[in-house]
Amino acid sequence: MSRRTSTMRPMSVQHKCRFSFYVSFDTTAFLIVNGRGSPQHSHHPNLNDEEFRYPPRLLADDTLEVIQGLRNDNASLGVAVNFVYDNTGQMLTRNNVYFLIGSV
Repeated sequence: MSRRTSTMRPMSVQHKCRFSFYVSFDTTAFLIVNGRGSPQHSHHPNLNDEEFRYPPRLLADDTLEVIQGLRNDNASLGVAVNFVYDNTGQMLTRNNVYFLIGSV
């Protein structure tokens, strides 16, 4: 039985973003070299606001405390994700919450 899947990767080389830059190293530091690479961005997927992932480092302290409380109550990662989304409108991935539960 086949499964329906989707991808965010380009389907061909022509649909790949050509943006690039050249990084060089001299004796003291890394440098970005002017005039090398391609400044053109194209073929990036459009994301809706609902699909945008919010960086966990920008969460408020009270939200982090609630995630800590959910951890102490042995709640699943999905419960924490849903709580943050319902109360703040910010969407976290389960991996973000897993990291926060381990680091809070």
